[in-house]
Amino acid sequence: MYEKLLEIINKTKPDYGKYLSKLKENYLNFLKYPEEIRRYIYTTNIVESLNAGLERMRYESGGYFGSRKMLEINLFVQLINIHDNWLKKPNPVLKGKSYELKQLFNLRFNLTYDVGGDIHNF
Repeated sequence: MYEKLLEIINKTKPDYGKYLSKLKENYLNFLKYPEEIRRYIYTTNIVESLNAGLERMRYESGGYFGSRKMLEINLFVQLINIHDNWLKKPNPVLKGKSYELKQLFNLRFNLTYDVGGDIHNF
């Protein structure tokens, strides 16, 4: 699918297509994670979360913020909401997969643990 996208882009912007082909691994890196948690990976981006929250608030207020002060208030509310969400209990799906994620991390960085719990690189 990524290759098809590159074909389309290369027709009009070949330089950008080359740039994207170099970054293929970066864009598709999330595929290395278990399928059950992939949908949670994109939600960790705080900027996307903040923008989505502001967009919801804008929509609920009739499609626009009445003033700059109203925008600032809504931005403050979104920041508080994001902070409060971090204090909640962990997502059960991610918590259930934490062992598997730790193993993937250990394999990626060639980490092993000795009996005392110390980390060693090999």
